[in-house]
Amino acid sequence: MEKKYYSKIPREKGDYPFYDLISLYDYRLRTAPDVPLYTFTDYHTGVRTQIMPEEFVAQYQALGTWLAEQRYERKHIAVMGDSSYEWIRTMQAVICSNNVLVALDRNLEIGTLVEMLKASDAELLFCSEKYRDKAEKLSGILGIKVLILEENAGRIEEGKKLQEAGKCGCIREKLDPYAPALLVFTSGTMGSSKCVMLSLRNLVTNTFCCWEQMRLHYHIVFILPFHHVYGLNIAHFPYVLDGKTIHINQSIRDLFRDIRAENPEVIVGVPLFVELFYKMVWKDIREKGLEEKVLSMIEENRKNPELAMDEKLEMFRFATGVLGNRIKGLIVGGAPISDKYYYGFRDLGLDVSQGYGITECSPLVAATYLNANRPGSVGKVLQGTEMMIDQPNEHGEGEVCVRSPGVMLGYYKDEEATREVIWDGWFHTGDIGYIDEDDYVYLSGRIKNLIILANGENVSPEEIELRLIDHPAIQELVVYAKGDRIAAQIYVSPDAQEENPQEEIRRFIEQYNDSAPSFKQISVVEFRNSPFERTASQKILRNSLQ
Repeated sequence: MEKKYYSKIPREKGDYPFYDLISLYDYRLRTAPDVPLYTFTDYHTGVRTQIMPEEFVAQYQALGTWLAEQRYERKHIAVMGDSSYEWIRTMQAVICSNNVLVALDRNLEIGTLVEMLKASDAELLFCSEKYRDKAEKLSGILGIKVLILEENAGRIEEGKKLQEAGKCGCIREKLDPYAPALLVFTSGTMGSSKCVMLSLRNLVTNTFCCWEQMRLHYHIVFILPFHHVYGLNIAHFPYVLDGKTIHINQSIRDLFRDIRAENPEVIVGVPLFVELFYKMVWKDIREKGLEEKVLSMIEENRKNPELAMDEKLEMFRFATGVLGNRIKGLIVGGAPISDKYYYGFRDLGLDVSQGYGITECSPLVAATYLNANRPGSVGKVLQGTEMMIDQPNEHGEGEVCVRSPGVMLGYYKDEEATREVIWDGWFHTGDIGYIDEDDYVYLSGRIKNLIILANGENVSPEEIELRLIDHPAIQELVVYAKGDRIAAQIYVSPDAQEENPQEEIRRFIEQYNDSAPSFKQISVVEFRNSPFERTASQKILRNSLQ
């Protein structure tokens, strides 16, 4: 079949209001100066801190001035720590003092961090006090200078004095929107990460198109890691642009305390969090003795397909209180979610809006706003983006390719790897998908994960995994090729209610096999004793089979 194209005409340069992060925060300062920009709570002291736009701008400019006076310009500066206000303030100061930020996952092992710091040519490392020991080990191995994030207050004061003395630091010249500004590592679900170069133009245009298409007019609790571009860009900058307050959850242990205290309208997360929220909602319903009432109401509502989502939302406010009494829905990316959670939340009046992004595209490629999504779809092609389905099969499925201002500059110091994925301006994502007649995008798997059988049939393991994950006793699973047979390795939920969950799962898989084509049937079922390893974005590492 011929290649299939879908194109939203890319904007010309003059169509975007700005191209750098200095202008983004200046815009916020002009349009919503009296709305808190960031909030966060220290539950050890009970202190809740509120940062106004003017205060943030003054602080990052002072820190940027200090960096400039230390002769850091076009240097690669790494940041490693939990999501925090200190992290985002340092990120802004680094980039806006004309340096390049290297975003690191603080949970990685020393050996991996050493390789990343080498690969990115980082010369300075900011880290949280919590990870001081790890940073000092890195310094001992690499000789890299280490600065503690929590000590930035002193540097900011020095920066303010420099400004009073006439030093203009990070605001002395315009930034090049086409130069590298951020180095971020891919999630590496197969165990290997690449160092992606993103420019300010990549980040800001993706932010603006995301804000425009998804209509993100909500106050949120931020729960994603800043070192991942999904968290940094899509769950953060659009809300800065829209004049909303971003509450930074500094520890997953305090997540539900933050939700209760901040009462968000939307929570942005990955499928793992969607599952957690769903379980917590139903746990709360059962503990309040409301399960029978809620199930009865859901059953009655299903008889009325005309019932609007906002009507259901008000109807079930009493049942979803664990997520606050203002919650409107969840936005999820990073991986597909199962129908169980998508429809389960919709039964309670909460929409789950799915999107599609990839690090190399800054990251968003497709998305919709709440209550405009379709089951199984990752949304519509993002405004300003061109999409091509390369070499589609008889069902219209092929490799998803993207051309847009958000496509990366390339892999840092790896021209060969860059040439392998960018041809004639098109970024080849490695994802398999199709576009329907209404321009919604659907994904079925990754090319590199395809199981190619001896009879020539191609099987997407992700497609089978989504069919099976709905069983309540299955916590995690990976479908893979074992010789010329399809196998499933399963981690049973520790909370499984079944008397013999493994036997129940085997029967469930037999039922699946009865309805599946012969080439998609599972021949081998294996059970593991521990969860799969996961990436920073909580995707399962597919090569962590036991």
